[in-house]
Amino acid sequence: MSEYDAENFDPPAPVAFVVLRNPATGVVLPDVPMLIDTGADATLLPASAVKKIGVEIEADSDFEVQVFDGETKRLQLAKLELFFLDKKFAGNTC
Repeated sequence: MSEYDAENFDPPAPVAFVVLRNPATGVVLPDVPMLIDTGADATLLPASAVKKIGVEIEADSDFEVQVFDGETKRLQLAKLELFFLDKKFAGNTC
């Protein structure tokens, strides 16, 4: 399930530990902490987690997002599978 992380967030924020899997190779990375944001328009993952399972970034997929403080960032898409509470979520993520 989820818990509140007071070490990395102030105020403490809800974090879930998920499993990531590369659908092309089956490589799995367990216990990836992710901030639970029910109002988010996209699922964001640490680049280090995506690299660890060898997921390739989609060519020409970069796009711009505006983060909570108003700053804009450029992100890229990656195709992978995310498992949380025994459910699989598959598709493009950034």
